[in-house]
Amino acid sequence: MTRAALPLLVLTFTSQRTEAQALGLVAFAATLPALLFSLPSGINADRFDRRRLVILAECISAVVLIGAVILIAADSMNIALAALLAFVLGAVATQFNGAAQPMLPLLVEPEHLDEANGKLAAVTDGTEFVGLPLGSLLFSITPWAPFLADALSFVGSAQLLRALPPSPPEPMPDGEKVRIRPAIDHLRASRPLATLWVMLGVLLVTNTVALVLAPLVLGDRAGVPKRWYGAMLLLTTIGATVAGLTCRGLIIRLGPVRALVTAVVVNALAYLLFGFTRAWYVAGVALFVWGFSVTLGVIVSTSIRQRMIRRDLLGRVMSLYQLVVAAGGLLGAALVWALGKAVGTGPMVVSAGIVQLALVPALVVGLREVSAELANS
Repeated sequence: MTRAALPLLVLTFTSQRTEAQALGLVAFAATLPALLFSLPSGINADRFDRRRLVILAECISAVVLIGAVILIAADSMNIALAALLAFVLGAVATQFNGAAQPMLPLLVEPEHLDEANGKLAAVTDGTEFVGLPLGSLLFSITPWAPFLADALSFVGSAQLLRALPPSPPEPMPDGEKVRIRPAIDHLRASRPLATLWVMLGVLLVTNTVALVLAPLVLGDRAGVPKRWYGAMLLLTTIGATVAGLTCRGLIIRLGPVRALVTAVVVNALAYLLFGFTRAWYVAGVALFVWGFSVTLGVIVSTSIRQRMIRRDLLGRVMSLYQLVVAAGGLLGAALVWALGKAVGTGPMVVSAGIVQLALVPALVVGLREVSAELANS
């Protein structure tokens, strides 16, 4: 619900003239923690029990959101505090992701990773079927309500995670300490892993530009009222859930590399459609395709990395990906803040699609060795 409610909250503090800059600022604040804390989160994931880390992260998120509820109810929230809220939630999410992604290969066999990642994506996105439209609806009634609901959901999540078995760290070979340098060397030694690292960073620039500007594209260009913003975003969640449920068959049919390239191309076309349209129903189609393609790409790339990365380095190498993803998101938010008013919302989203299409040849070349490395991993 916070995903739908926070942009609406920000817009209540700003004039129409500065809306794009305010949204960019909060997106910047939400992304900065991943840049600062990705590497420590990966080190923690390889040093401590990952189950305990994810439970702790959920509990902290609940406490922070309850604090936000109090501030909103007291009419004491402002743009600075909204940015701080985004920063703290981003920091906690960084540690959660840093522990959760390396935990999955310890719970399922390698041949089931695509299916497991797909089901996780479907469940995660499926919860937003209710969360996104309800978040914007509750916000229109009582602004603090969606944040309280999210706080309660984090408490429930922490309780469910307690049912998982302990996830202790892998023993270090030859007395090796938990440092980041071996992870960097492992990443550099694999051309596919290095290609994915660079490409994910650039893809996050384009995704962030489109995502930050989505409220303005829907409102100013497609004529969608603010109260329907969450319902429109729900279409991305539907697309993402469909991808999570169907990804295994697609990956088997296309192979991991072709599935990933297809996801990138289709996602770029969705940005072009979204940026050009002035009709709400066309924007809805673009949002559905957007959600489907992004989730398919995330599932494929995550499964590839989980199979190819050495088990004792999994947390740290994954944190390097979190780092470049954060840098890409940070740059995307900064571009919106700096250029949003001058370039315009539609042209910026269209430019994101064009840039993404230009990446495809390099992605194809860089991933040629994936099959061989997966066979040897």
